[in-house]
Amino acid sequence: MNILARLTLGSILFFAVLTGALGQSQSVYTWTDDQGVVHYTDRPPDNPKAVEIPATEVYRPGSTGAYPPADAAVTEDEENPAAVESYADDRRKQLAEAQKESRAKQAERARICKQARDQLETIEPSRRVFFTNDQGETERLNDEQRVAMVEQAKALIAQNCD
Repeated sequence: MNILARLTLGSILFFAVLTGALGQSQSVYTWTDDQGVVHYTDRPPDNPKAVEIPATEVYRPGSTGAYPPADAAVTEDEENPAAVESYADDRRKQLAEAQKESRAKQAERARICKQARDQLETIEPSRRVFFTNDQGETERLNDEQRVAMVEQAKALIAQNCD
């Protein structure tokens, strides 16, 4: 087979595949049956509760609006659709809470590390360290107290800080 025949055959196959892809359904239909099972199809169903989703909204990489609005979906609780949450919504909330707690712990850890570093920076280089006691009087740390505080600060930094 010569090159011209191969090119012609390849072009015909390419356009046939392209035409077949363009002829596919442009919408997706979804509904929830009486048992609470969510169904999806590309053909119009007989179910009057079905919601049509245009195919351009079904999936686009990086998009977030691929699902019908919550008020359009039929839920088990017809009177209060917001009362029924999906497993995915619950999981998203759990993950958001866990992430929020993790950020709070990181912020607290950073605050403690900064406090320990500041303390170490203040007491390590100087031989005379003064502080104000509970009665408001100024006192001086002796060398043993200062060395103990330096070691304590270094241990806290080594254990908890990056």
